[in-house]
Amino acid sequence: MAVLQPNNWIGFIPVWVSNISPLSPSLMLHIHSGFEILLGLLLIAGWQRRPVAILAMLDIIAILIMTGVNDLTFRDIGLAALSLILIF
Repeated sequence: MAVLQPNNWIGFIPVWVSNISPLSPSLMLHIHSGFEILLGLLLIAGWQRRPVAILAMLDIIAILIMTGVNDLTFRDIGLAALSLILIF
């Protein structure tokens, strides 16, 4: 879990993102994890389901585009599909 152990996930941040960001990789992971937790809580609560599901899907698609094929690709494809289902 990136919130509790960000060092385990730093290797998944693309080098070009680390190079252009003024934030440390650990802080970037904490911010992104917080954003994803918030999206999950909003989906569970049913608040603005469609816009939140769109944000969740765009977030996962952005991860897929930025990281390319790696150990988590198939998990992310499944999550993007589930987000798409929640939109409709």
